[in-house]
Amino acid sequence: MTTIPPTHCRAAAFEVFRAQLPDLETDVGLERAAIAIAMHELTDVVLDREEARLDALALRVQGDRPPLSPRATIAVLHEELFAGFGLTGNADSYYLPENSYLPWVLTNRRGIPISLTLLLKCVGRRLGVRVDGLNAPGHFLAAIREADGTTMILDPFHRGRILSTAEAADFISRILGRQMAYDPALLPVATHKQWVLRMLGNLKDVFVNQDRFDDARAMQELSGLLV
Repeated sequence: MTTIPPTHCRAAAFEVFRAQLPDLETDVGLERAAIAIAMHELTDVVLDREEARLDALALRVQGDRPPLSPRATIAVLHEELFAGFGLTGNADSYYLPENSYLPWVLTNRRGIPISLTLLLKCVGRRLGVRVDGLNAPGHFLAAIREADGTTMILDPFHRGRILSTAEAADFISRILGRQMAYDPALLPVATHKQWVLRMLGNLKDVFVNQDRFDDARAMQELSGLLV
């Protein structure tokens, strides 16, 4: 397949992003695609270095503990990332483009729901914990899966607040403006393609609102690789 060279996206970002497309539905492919998106604006970002930083964070979370059970590992991941590392939503500057850039979120420990969920997923993968993104309307959520099928729903934007099914129903009801009973169909698991398209769409909207039209077109160029 012949790809038209980008006219607005930084070439290095475009090429790294394109290289991930065959493996986008793998966790590594998603992680690297997200890093590539950041490379458009953060020109000091290097793929290998960011992966090493994520490795280091996973080691920090793991600490010098002896081997843990899967459930205990989930508890440690949650405690260390949100209480210890201080991962939370950037409520004061929600529409800052950097909130969508995984390397920036890793440095500043602030972000928006979709990027915070991604960081949780990246660290979880390294510890053997499965984290899915939930494509909820208006506010991305995370789901941590246990081997027995138990699912923990949490909101990374609010310091990893764990939601009961009733709280998840209330959450969706507030977004939709009408009372809803809990229904897992309202919280579908995002494919990695959907995840990346939502990240790019968020950035495009932010750039348009800031009159940064060349950057908005750059995000559109990346989106075009996915259709």
